[in-house]
Amino acid sequence: MSGIGAVFHRDGRPAGRDEITRMARALAIYGPERQAISTAGSIAFAYTHFSNTPESRFEQQPLGGGGGRFMMVFDGRLDNREELAEQLGIGAPDLALLSDSAIAMRCWEKWRLSAPERWIGEFAVIIWDKAERQLVAARDPFGLRTLSFHASPTRLVLASAPKGVFAAGGVPRALDEQKIADALVHLYSDVSRSFFKDVQRLAPAHLLIADGRKLEIRRYWSAENLPEVRLPRDDDYVEAARELLARATKAQLRSAGRVGALMSGGLDSPAVAITALSHLQSAGETLPVFTWVPEPGWDGLAPEFSYGDETPYVQAIAAMHPGLEVHFVRAEGLGHYHLLDEFIRAAEVTPRNALNMCWVHDIHARARSQGICVLLCGAVGNVTLSWSGMGACIELWRQRRFRALARELTAGARTPVDVALNIWRDLLHPLGPDWLFALRSRLLDPHVRGPRWRRFSAINPAYAERMHIAERAAHFGFNFFGKLPSDLRALRRGVLTDGAILELGDAAQGLRALHGIEMRDPMCDRRLVEWSLGVPEEQFRRNGVRRWLIKRMMKGRLPESVLRNPRKGRQTVDWHCRMTRDLPRIKKDLDRLEADPNTARMIDIPRLRRLLDDWPERTVISRFDDRSFFLPVIVPMTLAAGHFVRWVNGANDPALEQGI
Repeated sequence: MSGIGAVFHRDGRPAGRDEITRMARALAIYGPERQAISTAGSIAFAYTHFSNTPESRFEQQPLGGGGGRFMMVFDGRLDNREELAEQLGIGAPDLALLSDSAIAMRCWEKWRLSAPERWIGEFAVIIWDKAERQLVAARDPFGLRTLSFHASPTRLVLASAPKGVFAAGGVPRALDEQKIADALVHLYSDVSRSFFKDVQRLAPAHLLIADGRKLEIRRYWSAENLPEVRLPRDDDYVEAARELLARATKAQLRSAGRVGALMSGGLDSPAVAITALSHLQSAGETLPVFTWVPEPGWDGLAPEFSYGDETPYVQAIAAMHPGLEVHFVRAEGLGHYHLLDEFIRAAEVTPRNALNMCWVHDIHARARSQGICVLLCGAVGNVTLSWSGMGACIELWRQRRFRALARELTAGARTPVDVALNIWRDLLHPLGPDWLFALRSRLLDPHVRGPRWRRFSAINPAYAERMHIAERAAHFGFNFFGKLPSDLRALRRGVLTDGAILELGDAAQGLRALHGIEMRDPMCDRRLVEWSLGVPEEQFRRNGVRRWLIKRMMKGRLPESVLRNPRKGRQTVDWHCRMTRDLPRIKKDLDRLEADPNTARMIDIPRLRRLLDDWPERTVISRFDDRSFFLPVIVPMTLAAGHFVRWVNGANDPALEQGI
């Protein structure tokens, strides 16, 4: 993790040291080890350093290249260093001494604008071409590193975070209300919009190219039209998947310090952890893993088909792999207010799963106390290697393979009702007409009235209308968790390149700043993603077994109790005891939001107040009771959004931030 930024006076005026020095100071939170600036005519660079790989410890940026033609600042990591070195003619002895930024510069010298499409990993980069008087910026395909910018006809300011843009001067910090409104209803498809007026994000997988006359933003990578993967045997897919995961994980173990992992009792994160352990054990090392478990006040209730305590599954995994050092983290006594305002200031976003953040912070603190600077996870596994195969029946239907389709729809069904439910879920839900889905919704949820977003949001209805939420949702194809699309491969592509997952880069940046730990996900390796999106659906589901690919991958590597577990782990299942403890503070918080005209017009305060005044005596678990989602997810998320708005407007109460 490092902070990067640049100021380019497009009208030819000299860039001032004052503006770039202010930017470097603002970005120091992302690179506390050292800071540097450089000015050259109309361009100035800022760089703040944090060592994230062994080769980065002594690197110096901004970095020159091309015989003085180029200047670069680079944040991130290149996971295909060896392949790039081979293409560049760099020998192993030299490669061992080169930082990732130096390799990126060599790539730029050879390939110019086509260099970023060759990079695998996380990166944000800004390059100045003196000969062309052109500034270029790029961001990795999944937005794991961030870049914000403000552009005017005479000046372009770019930085790792909006705070760097503001520090350079000339851009007042003001709220982008459309982004807040979108976030309140879970609409994250406008990926170039930031939470601040007149500050944009460079979208993932895009280049920004600017000179004195024009500014162009161009996509350099797309998940569209990827080649299909067709292998001779079922086992070939398993071997290929294992090799891809092993390669991605090994590359991400390269660290300036100790590596740990988040691990649940499911499939994705254990697959990553076990793969990492196999590499570490060859060097005589172990792997610390961290698992969130409910605090003692939990009433033991969890929604149907789910479980709340990962302990028995994680213990079974650890028994098979003694090199795993398991740490159970309860985050006792913590709630969604824990480090909330600190996170908002560091990340400059409002958190989506605000209540989950209490144990995320606690795990980071525990890991940091053990000298860990990298935590592996498997967050993107659900749409890559452990995809459920929910499009398998659609694929069979379109291929007119009706016998195989009948086998899938009846596999595991005990009664005709089970078969009917499979037909609805796997065929009629995605392929049926809209009116059929609407009829089903009315029959199952007769109490729900009005727009569908009302069920999943506490936005003020008048504000939603003013901010054109319905029209924007239609424009971006977002139906508020409603009818599934008929093209589920497109759904997976959208999750990876055009949705809420792209907000993870900002959240990860905030966590890195607060805890000094870098989150890495081998399941998000671009080579692994491209391969997974090309694999036939029937490799992910066969004979009624969902997530068939990863279950075969982990056969003999995970306990049967984990592989055969039909239930899903539930995050923050102990929400009721945590929020009950914070209820007086939540109500006081709501009073402040109601008294502030800015937040009062955005948030449906009366609705939230009714929910709080009728607080349940125990955990709500019925899927037909909207409180099971609204209370643990929407209430903390909305309160966090209120804190963000008040912070931007300079109105947060210091006493409230301290929990008084």
